[in-house]
Amino acid sequence: MRNPTHYKPTIGFICTWPVYQGTTIDRYAYSLIQGISAAANKHGCNLLLGCGFSPAGNSPQYRSFWPVPGPNVNFVPVGPWNTDGLIIVPDELTKEQSQYVRDLLESDFPLIFTTPEGPGPVVAVDNTLGIRQAFEHLLQHGHKQIAFIAGHIGQGGDSAERLQAYRLALQQAGLPEDPRLIAFGEHRRDDGRSAMQQILDRGAAFTGLIASNDLSCLGAIQCLKEAGRLIPDDVAVIGFDDILDARSLSPSLTTIRHPTFSLGYQAVVTLLDHICNPVNRAARVIVPPRLIVRQSCGCPPMGTGLAFSSIDSFEPALKLSDLVHNMAEASLIEARNSLLEDLQEQCAHFLHAFLHSLRLQDTSPVLSEIKRVLAWTDERDEDAHIWQAGIAILYQKMNTLLHLAPEADQVFTTSLIDRVHLEISDQIQRRTTRSMIEHMDMMSQLGLMTAELLAAMNVSESAEILARHLPKVGISNLLVALYDNEGEDHTSQATILLTAGLPGIAQGQRLETRRFPMPEIYPADESVQLTILPLNVDNKTFGFAAFQAPNPELCAAIVHNLSAALRTSQLYNDAVEGRRMAEEANHLKSRFLSMVSHELRTPLSLIVGLSEMVLREGQQQSRLPHATLRDVEQINTSAQHLARLIGDVLDLASSEAGQLHILREPLDLTEVLQVAAKIGEELAREKGLTWHAQLPPQGPWVTGDRTRLRQVTLNLISNAVKFTPAGQVQLDVSILDKTVTVSISDTGIGILPDEQSTVFNEFYRSRSAVESGYGGLGLGLAISKQLIEQHDGHIEVRSPGDLGNGSTFSFCLPIISETDVAVGLPHLPTATANPVVILAEGAGSTPELSGYLKLRGFDIHVCRVDEDREWLSKIVQTVPSAIILEEQLASREGWAMIGMLKRQSTTENIPVLAYSLNSEHDQGQILELNYLHKPLSLDQLTKELERFKTPAEKLQTVLVVDDDPGILEMHSRLIEQAGRQILTARNGREALVLIEQKMPDLILLDLMMPEMDGFALLDELQAQESTRSIPVIILTARLLSDADLERCNRGVASILGKGLFTAEETLRHVEAALMRQHTLSRATQQLIRKAMTYIHARYSEPITREEIADHIGISADYLTDCFRQELGITPMIYIRRYRIRQACELLRSTDQSITQVALAVGFSDGAHFTRTFQREVGLTPRTYRDDKRA
Repeated sequence: MRNPTHYKPTIGFICTWPVYQGTTIDRYAYSLIQGISAAANKHGCNLLLGCGFSPAGNSPQYRSFWPVPGPNVNFVPVGPWNTDGLIIVPDELTKEQSQYVRDLLESDFPLIFTTPEGPGPVVAVDNTLGIRQAFEHLLQHGHKQIAFIAGHIGQGGDSAERLQAYRLALQQAGLPEDPRLIAFGEHRRDDGRSAMQQILDRGAAFTGLIASNDLSCLGAIQCLKEAGRLIPDDVAVIGFDDILDARSLSPSLTTIRHPTFSLGYQAVVTLLDHICNPVNRAARVIVPPRLIVRQSCGCPPMGTGLAFSSIDSFEPALKLSDLVHNMAEASLIEARNSLLEDLQEQCAHFLHAFLHSLRLQDTSPVLSEIKRVLAWTDERDEDAHIWQAGIAILYQKMNTLLHLAPEADQVFTTSLIDRVHLEISDQIQRRTTRSMIEHMDMMSQLGLMTAELLAAMNVSESAEILARHLPKVGISNLLVALYDNEGEDHTSQATILLTAGLPGIAQGQRLETRRFPMPEIYPADESVQLTILPLNVDNKTFGFAAFQAPNPELCAAIVHNLSAALRTSQLYNDAVEGRRMAEEANHLKSRFLSMVSHELRTPLSLIVGLSEMVLREGQQQSRLPHATLRDVEQINTSAQHLARLIGDVLDLASSEAGQLHILREPLDLTEVLQVAAKIGEELAREKGLTWHAQLPPQGPWVTGDRTRLRQVTLNLISNAVKFTPAGQVQLDVSILDKTVTVSISDTGIGILPDEQSTVFNEFYRSRSAVESGYGGLGLGLAISKQLIEQHDGHIEVRSPGDLGNGSTFSFCLPIISETDVAVGLPHLPTATANPVVILAEGAGSTPELSGYLKLRGFDIHVCRVDEDREWLSKIVQTVPSAIILEEQLASREGWAMIGMLKRQSTTENIPVLAYSLNSEHDQGQILELNYLHKPLSLDQLTKELERFKTPAEKLQTVLVVDDDPGILEMHSRLIEQAGRQILTARNGREALVLIEQKMPDLILLDLMMPEMDGFALLDELQAQESTRSIPVIILTARLLSDADLERCNRGVASILGKGLFTAEETLRHVEAALMRQHTLSRATQQLIRKAMTYIHARYSEPITREEIADHIGISADYLTDCFRQELGITPMIYIRRYRIRQACELLRSTDQSITQVALAVGFSDGAHFTRTFQREVGLTPRTYRDDKRA
């Protein structure tokens, strides 16, 4: 029982079936609720309407609406705990629900049911009387063969009572019951049609039809029309309920008016009586129905206007009370929301004013009264048309009017009735027009509100939208609460999600569901009528929505839209949270990868570097025992293997982040694969496997990244060797149309067919590999797949899945035509040809800088990275002597772009500068960004020392600045081994002190250091004229986290933003920096010229790269770097092309045979010479000779 301190009685309404079908309110339920609401208003009660709606879409799921949670139940917070009594519309109560009702009845809690199905006190319509009225009316028309369409088969309540009433009417009329004339229409339109078809198919004759409700009757009429039966000529039809469709049908449907409004009204009156008088409670209250005669039964149209009325001249005058009653009875026929006594009261007031006008011979009293009556009608949501029949009664009872007002005459009385009739007609027209406008406005408001709700991204926006729109559609306020879903009863507690029109009620406020509505929300001294609906999201009840609305029609539509908005908001919040988590995960991954790069790669690199130093010293001096050297060699091999695994993880992470970039340059695929084939042969031989490689002599040509394609091929070869215990491994190249396929086959353990689609997934290892005890991370194939796809190719595997038959992995790449391949012998750039690439976004200061440099002889190429996605490939094609980044780009993306350049073998040695230039403020800055990954290898260090070599008479001094003691020690030893003088510092401050004492020739600088980091030191060096020209090589980890990249970019931005120089000085500094690089380039060119001289003198002999490097006094790797930097090709390609050029000359000028020419230019095999010549020149040697001589 509810809190007794609430002095206003609170009545609850629960309908177990959906009050709303989708978003449209059920007509029966609407009329019933109107009656309940009218009675509650009349008696000053609070009213809680617990309503539900059918599932959205075509869901067949049936859900009941009940004050107790359970399976297939939508809980509504309307029950014995917050009401003084309940009105229940039952519909097939479950066993548990029936027991719940019995428990309430046993506890003397007031309950009223509105249909006979209820197991307790009932206020119901007299179904027997209604069917008897319909039956007797058909009998009066002479029909004796009357069919009946019943309701639900095997169900009690209204269906059973009306069927029983039909059988009783047959019995009372002395007519036999014919089972062929009875069918069940389930109170639905489609089922009514089917039931009628069943009766027709049975062949029994009938001329009359009664249906248990109007919906099944409408279906039956449709079936009769389709069968060619005319209504009412062939079959007279009467329905039951008098829904709106009955009036709109043609011919209009004669039906039994179900007094739904009166039923709801009477239910409240009876329930209040039960609340106030718990001892003498009526068990059954019957509301009589009424026959509404229209045309489907065979009756002629009944006029309601004056044109259809005639004066009963000879009928005696009635008493005033009888005239009032007749008018009310006539008006009641089309009234839907009013009781007879209400209409009698209105008619009495109207007749009093009408007679007063007759006596005064003045229209004013009755016109004033008819306006009041029409306003009352409008408030009751009745159609003014209901009064036309009552006014027609006045015309018919003219004698009575003249008797009651002898001062009037018939002419004035008739004109007064006409005037009233005209007022009603005008009101009907105004009401119709106003209803149309209101409906359009309401639909417009609802549509606008729906659109805004669906676009709302959070609850606050939804609340604001509802607060603006609800008053415009007649809803005073709204409260939405979500159940807390805690404990056994997850509906006992709720949290207010949003409110509209309820000032002072905070979002997030907790409430006890069974105390709702609380007086702190809804004042106890005011009557409250709330429509309460379950709030469902994805067909699950999460809470409830309570509307204070005189008209509940729109509530379901708003709840549906609100549910959709909440779902959208939830999805949006989930997406935002998912994005936040993804960003956090990405941040954590970046931090993890940075840790992997620094905390794992750095120690591993130290192990590799130091072990190589030990091995190198051991080989040179032979001081260490052989066993010790073997152990160190094993340490070195294992460390390199672990480093490769970590490299795979970093490659995969870079690919996922979109940072795994590849070069796109023309490649001779055979040349690329030859290196991999040699390594594969060695790997196979070490394991005792047979190795086969079938490669074409040259070509085909593809566009791609040499390093990455070798990486993929070596990965597939190493896997093949690894997973092949015995047998062979084979590398094949095949060409079909414009595609080349590289295949690696083995006779190993194979891959099961069901795993072949997943072996390219990250961290996936096949079952056979795991069961056979093979190790690995399962990353190599995933990385290979991503690399091949970046080359516009695809990779696949074929395997029968059993030991001995092995697997074949193959990847396909598109072939480029020979016309796309640049063939020829490159020349060293001249002293004046000095290509420089400027990378920029937008215009900025680029034109000023490029113009300045062009005037000074530089070959400037401007590349806008925001417009050209292939900027990296353009740099590779240009082979610039330097790259310049403008300030905006350098400050935001500079470090990432430098990383891309350093990861490519063809661009890793190109110097990079960043600059700022602001002519308007006459300031600028420059920063040189020479950049290597640490720790350095001996080869890397040697190349850099040779690039910045000092004059021979001076010992080169190198300053190493790093806070990592291991790195500092290893780099120091490497520099000492290279014969240079070494200085070391652990941070920027120590470095500055050392620089003041002794000016170094080169600085190796770590960026991330305590006290004074690398950027601060660079800033200090730039500020001093004496230190500005010291070459600095920046050392960083191979993979930087997002935070590290941002910090590096901030460092660049900070230095560039200081603008220490004027605009003119900045331009001169950029030129000077380029000239320093040009000087270094000229030194490199001198080395290459020495190499060329050696090649030109010995091209007819076998020449190796190492021989050339030894001749000019540099390492073989540095020789290759010099050729790549200046010519864009390797030394061996230069040798090959030079030999072909010499062969062309011999073919033109001598009669030597092809074989003799081949031997003369250094080829030991004539067939190999022919293939190479055709690839380079495009013609065979013989065809070339013939063409030239012709």
